[in-house]
Amino acid sequence: MELPIDGCESLFIEVKSNNVSGKKCIVGVIYRHPSPNSQAFQLAFTNLLEIMHSEKSNYVIGGDINLNFLKYQIDTHITDYVNSILSLGCISLINKPTRFSSTHQPSLLDHIYTNIIDDNTTTGIALYDISDHLPIFANFNFHPKCAKKYRTKIRCLKNFDLPSFLEDLNTALFDLDFHNQIHSDINITCNNFILMFNNILDQHAPLRFVSRKETRSFHKPWLTKGLLTSISKKNGLYKKMLSTNNPSISAKYKFYRKKITHLKDSLKENYYRSRFENCRNDVKKTWKVINEIISTKTKKSKIGAETYKTDLTN
Repeated sequence: MELPIDGCESLFIEVKSNNVSGKKCIVGVIYRHPSPNSQAFQLAFTNLLEIMHSEKSNYVIGGDINLNFLKYQIDTHITDYVNSILSLGCISLINKPTRFSSTHQPSLLDHIYTNIIDDNTTTGIALYDISDHLPIFANFNFHPKCAKKYRTKIRCLKNFDLPSFLEDLNTALFDLDFHNQIHSDINITCNNFILMFNNILDQHAPLRFVSRKETRSFHKPWLTKGLLTSISKKNGLYKKMLSTNNPSISAKYKFYRKKITHLKDSLKENYYRSRFENCRNDVKKTWKVINEIISTKTKKSKIGAETYKTDLTN
């Protein structure tokens, strides 16, 4: 399955679904070059929808279509295109601007199409400056019976007081009375000590779940607290730039982004240079660092971004 027209790239896969009437779902992604003539694409895409409609297939198709749906009321080509896909039971899940520019009005160029009507579907636009188009997403619950995701826990040391902890530990060790347990089973004695120690530690430094922000920092230890604060300020400037369209704020944001990118690269380089220096005479540790770098580059990462939901249109 493809769209065989010039200026258009597409990829489609078939996904087995467990909760959408037991049907297989076609998932596709499309990029259409922003050429003036969009009629060829509209005709080809409508024909594709007709085929899937006749086969009673479920589908989710998204991508950078470069057709501004905000012009539905003023552009007859957009009006005809939207009406034609709606007549085939296809709805567009994104209805807010996805591209902002200092020289043009906001536009809705990125779309997600589907014929699946599900109250549990979550859609939205991520406020993230990865490109001049904001990322869009749709979350469909194809597999409702999933294993519960494991969440890491760490000790909370916010109110930890070392002298108080040592005092309680010393008292507990005295009450445990090791001298009278010399002739008892060493395993029982050891288990009693571990249980006592953990109970006192839980009182002074209880376990808590790791936040998403902390989870991301574990994979990027070169991100210092100061740099994270600067990134937060940069994201604030980005949101302000989108909402005000002020040239001075835009210039300040771009300058700040350039400085942070340079600083981030520099900190990462220094971090790994230090790691290699520390294991210079150990081949095994050196290869461990190398494999860590390779796996970091190939590992898929989740983007943490603030989002706002969009309403379904029909």
